Order: sequence, then C-alpha cells, then structure tokens
Amino acid sequence: MQASAFLKCWISTWTLSRSYKEYIDGPTIAELIHDSISVAGYLPQVRDMAAKAQNCGLNIDYYPTNFVVSGGLLWYIDYMNYGYLWYKPFDDREVYAAIGDSGNIIYVNKDMNVSVGMTGTFKPRIFDRVDFIEHKLLPVIDG
Repeated sequence: MQASAFLKCWISTWTLSRSYKEYIDGPTIAELIHDSISVAGYLPQVRDMAAKAQNCGLNIDYYPTNFVVSGGLLWYIDYMNYGYLWYKPFDDREVYAAIGDSGNIIYVNKDMNVSVGMTGTFKPRIFDRVDFIEHKLLPVIDG
C-alpha cells in the first residue's frame, strides 16, 4: 500500500468556512464486523499503515469506523475536524497546507503525490514550516 493512500482522505480545502473532504466509497470495518464479515485479511494493511505513521512520528486512531474498505484497499479516515486553516501557498502548483493550533501542519503536494504531517509546540515567530518541508524534507524523500 502506498503512503499516499494512507493520507489521501486528508486532502481538503476550506471555502467559506466549510470543510470538504474526499469521499471514499465502501463499508467501514465497523460495518463489516456488525455484518459478521471477517476483517482479519485487512490486518496486514493496518500494520503497514501503523508502521508508516510511526516512522513519521504519527499515531493513528484504531477505532473501526476510521477504516473504509474500497477496491480491496483499506483507507484510513479521521472524521475529526480540528479547525485547520487551509491555504494554497503557491498559485502555480497543486500544493496545499493547513496550519493548526500550536504550530501543527498538514502539507499536501499533489504533483509529487506526497503528504506530510508535523506536530509542534507553539512558539512566537516560528520558522516557515512549508519552506522547511519544501527545501529540507522533500529533497530527502525525492532522493
């Protein structure tokens, strides 16, 4: 499973104070369990997602409604709406960023098929995290 699939559902934009998230069609793991359908075959995908998230310093919420099965793949959906301020830092590229409370950031580069999530503590006059991701992190990822 590609890392992009893990975070694909987070690609959102804010327009007129409304949050839009991509819809992933399919039953949740909770629905499958309710219908007595075995979900054991999806455990390797959950382990893979958890390992990738942990390598990035992230944790995922294992509640069964947060996982949707579509096209044989397991998609992680976090339904929480944390109030991130989404913006488009570059007019000429498919790059989106969301700044959250205390300096957290979600960065999505659709051209490179890359999503980055960073947590932080609040500091006045913090460095530009988009600049850090673009100039320090992406060159390492892109190789």
